Amino acid sequence: MREKDYSKRVDLLLVNTPNIRGENEMRLGLLTIASYIRKNGFNCLILSGDEKEIKRQIEQMDLNNTIVGFTATTDVILVAYALCRFVKNLYPKALCVVGGSHPTALPKETLQESDFDMVVYGEGELTMLDIIKRYKEGGSLKNIPGTVIKLNDEIIFAPPRDLIEDLDVLGQPAFDLVRGGKSFGIAKSDLLKYKRVKRILVTRGCPFNCAFCASKLIWRRRLRWHSIDYILEQINFLIKTHNIDALGFFDDELICNKAKITELCEAFIKTGLVKKIKWECQGRVDRVEEEILLKMKEAGCRLMRFGIESGSPRSVAFLKQNTVKVEDSLRAIALCNKVDMLSFGSFIIGSPEEDLSDILQTIDFIENSGLSCAEVFIATPYPGTDLYAICREKGYLAENINWNDFLFKGGTKPLIRNKHFSGEQLKNICDYINLNVLYYLNQGRSIPKLDHRKEIEKILNGDLSPLRRGTKFKLKEHLRLGLKRPEKSYHLYLNVPVDF
Repeated sequence: MREKDYSKRVDLLLVNTPNIRGENEMRLGLLTIASYIRKNGFNCLILSGDEKEIKRQIEQMDLNNTIVGFTATTDVILVAYALCRFVKNLYPKALCVVGGSHPTALPKETLQESDFDMVVYGEGELTMLDIIKRYKEGGSLKNIPGTVIKLNDEIIFAPPRDLIEDLDVLGQPAFDLVRGGKSFGIAKSDLLKYKRVKRILVTRGCPFNCAFCASKLIWRRRLRWHSIDYILEQINFLIKTHNIDALGFFDDELICNKAKITELCEAFIKTGLVKKIKWECQGRVDRVEEEILLKMKEAGCRLMRFGIESGSPRSVAFLKQNTVKVEDSLRAIALCNKVDMLSFGSFIIGSPEEDLSDILQTIDFIENSGLSCAEVFIATPYPGTDLYAICREKGYLAENINWNDFLFKGGTKPLIRNKHFSGEQLKNICDYINLNVLYYLNQGRSIPKLDHRKEIEKILNGDLSPLRRGTKFKLKEHLRLGLKRPEKSYHLYLNVPVDF
């Protein structure tokens, strides 16, 4: 038995939960929690890596009378359960806490299904500080705002915590605490020669209410910005310490506050950051203006990401809650092309009422809109979303699924069916679009002229030849390439590791 390293005793141990494939992208929220905890006089450590590596590190510590905090989206919650059980078996006196989008959506179920003692729902920084103070003082952990606690098999809900008004009070993310993993990923591109790319968050929240998005559970549809000085300090730190040459703003929505995005762009230009890095961001198609795009381009922006979702007016109306039209998307892409900025579109098929005509309109949009690159997904009913509630009510959720099946880009089975298609049919249609449309678009090649209705009808009738014809790559190999991006794709940071 290895001797434990008691020098690693900490007030708060944070675990960056990996998925079942062992992939572990750093959740940026953990870095701000760690920063805020340290700013208030407590010490903190972050563990990252695959499940085996995290367990090995845990074995070398003394975690009795220590708070161990996990973060979990739906696709990693079962791994979080397993790691919590591992901690509890070794250190029965550890206090295990879990936060993130999944526990926020299903706090009671999370505690019932696991060995966790507490759930933190919503923003975690102020709540974790309160938990540490109470724990250190030996006080009751009941009724801490933003928590749900399990005591003697009773689950006790505390009231929600107010959102943080001044995000700068959190301090800069604790980049120094991240150990292991790849520091930089390579974005393969003939047009964007950037290899040292990082994602950052400079805002919190999104004011909109898309049917498939659970962002509102944590951020309550309020968009808040860090100050421009805070943002510049963070970027300059990453340039100095990690020699980055590109940034991916990971924010839900960066351009709907015209004054703020303009101020940020002007700061990039005035301080000379534009000469050091290039960047990309996400935005709403109905908020795109030529004036803003020109300012962003001047400041170093090279790609705009849009959640277009569908080329079908009916599907867009459902997914975007009647706030966006197909015409808005076409206009946004046209403006990007006009100012010579690359545009990426994300699409969803399989909405509850979507039929073949709707899907064909999406394919037509992808082929003819002028997008630089795109991806398509089957609608995923994450807990806490309107889509989840509708699919559960209508019986569209697949049978015998577990939370691991929600694994992003690689789940083991279809999660839903809809009014017109089985789950397997939706999966085959999505594969068809990837192989016969997106494979070519994302390499900058001409898309073959196919009768998509005829080809998809073959698939629906059990003939899977359209999934094999027209490429040397098997489907599995294509999807692997799709994750890493073909040589001529236009992505800055898609799936680039964010371990610092």
